[in-house]
Amino acid sequence: LVCHPPMLRTALRSYAFLPVSRPTTFWRAFSTPAPGGKVPTALIQELRKRTSAGMMDCKKALEASNSDIDKAIEWLRGQGKAAVNKFSSRIAAEGVIAIAIRANRGVMLELNSETDFVSRGDSFRTLARHVANAALTDTSLSFPKNRIGEVPVDKVMNASVGDSKTVAQEIERVVSTLRENVKLRRVSGVEVATGSRIGSYVHGGDQGVGRMGALVAVSSSTQGDEAKDKLASQLAAQVVGFGATYLSKEDVPKDVLDAHKGDAASLYSDVVLLEQGFTVADPEGGRSVRDVLGGENGVTVQSFSKFIVGEGIEKKEDDFVQQVMEKMK
Repeated sequence: LVCHPPMLRTALRSYAFLPVSRPTTFWRAFSTPAPGGKVPTALIQELRKRTSAGMMDCKKALEASNSDIDKAIEWLRGQGKAAVNKFSSRIAAEGVIAIAIRANRGVMLELNSETDFVSRGDSFRTLARHVANAALTDTSLSFPKNRIGEVPVDKVMNASVGDSKTVAQEIERVVSTLRENVKLRRVSGVEVATGSRIGSYVHGGDQGVGRMGALVAVSSSTQGDEAKDKLASQLAAQVVGFGATYLSKEDVPKDVLDAHKGDAASLYSDVVLLEQGFTVADPEGGRSVRDVLGGENGVTVQSFSKFIVGEGIEKKEDDFVQQVMEKMK
């Protein structure tokens, strides 16, 4: 079929004046895109700011909640609980010791993870600091008076870490991100009276987080706070560095003494703080902790506590490939 030019021009003119059906445009509010539509970046950022969850997790939460932020927060919390339940049976023997001190209160805790790799990460160490500070500042938590002692873990888990989140919820969030079992294993704390001070030392880290740590409470009626703080910190370093287990000879259990009959003096110098050479404060003098504190310093050690990551936890040797595959699920 051949179409001559005059006929083609006539046909095109006719087509140009045919009525055109225009698509109807529907506008939606910025914060509520159509189901299945793209979630605005600003909304994702707002959810991340409020929950500290990852960008992709925030996007998934908003998609699952039709861009309702409150529902997305609940969705994230639900995911966190599910992750905690999934990983809770795994052995968590790595981790960190975190210490926080403010005024007359001090706290030390052990936060465990499954792997050393995770325990060295910023997010895990930041979590440990947040938990320590939450325990320290929560006035509803009762700390032992003048002697360092146990603070119930379940009560610390209910302490607030800000933005209406509890320690438990913050741990759930981190578990869902890291995909490892994270466990608050133990907490010790103390509240001292006027005239007493608290010292601390952490080894194998910085900013109050490390692999080993100690808290020491001291008192003195003659020394100022600065001098007491210095001695308390030196004592904490002594406890960690030289393995003190007991404060005085009287604290050593009978069964331990019976196992070292004939060599009690050596036992005392090894594990009793007051009988050890105070190497940290008096490296050349060779004086014992008792001599240094009881001389011109007039300082009394009220109590001390020492934590080492993973002590007493039986570690299971897992297949590395299997660990990787588990994390990919």
